[in-house]
Amino acid sequence: MGEWLFVYGSLRRACAHPMHRLLAERAQPGGEATFAGRMYDLGSYPAAVPDAAAHPPVQGELYWLPDPGAVLPLLDRYEGCTDRHDPTAEYRRARGTVVRAAGAAVSAWIYLYNRPVGARRRIISGDYLRP
Repeated sequence: MGEWLFVYGSLRRACAHPMHRLLAERAQPGGEATFAGRMYDLGSYPAAVPDAAAHPPVQGELYWLPDPGAVLPLLDRYEGCTDRHDPTAEYRRARGTVVRAAGAAVSAWIYLYNRPVGARRRIISGDYLRP
């Protein structure tokens, strides 16, 4: 059974990161979507944290994973996390509600920042591609 994945940083198509190739080969694009959260600049990649009151929301893309068991472990390794609680991990994979461009809400996996944001610079636009 397939599942949705929401990506907002280096895994987005426009970033042309080598790991995006995995999504291009093993997932189906689901279009643009947003997530209720804040985004921060970590240097060469972003971090998102949930925040229902954030405006604008985090901008990203949805991907349908027909075989999540074959893709998610590879992405977990890239992101340095698992879907289990690990306080030492930089990211954690969790389910969240994302809103598709047409307005429908779907449940999707999201890689969320697992550490305090401290003095990190917030990406006010909510879009890693347009800080």
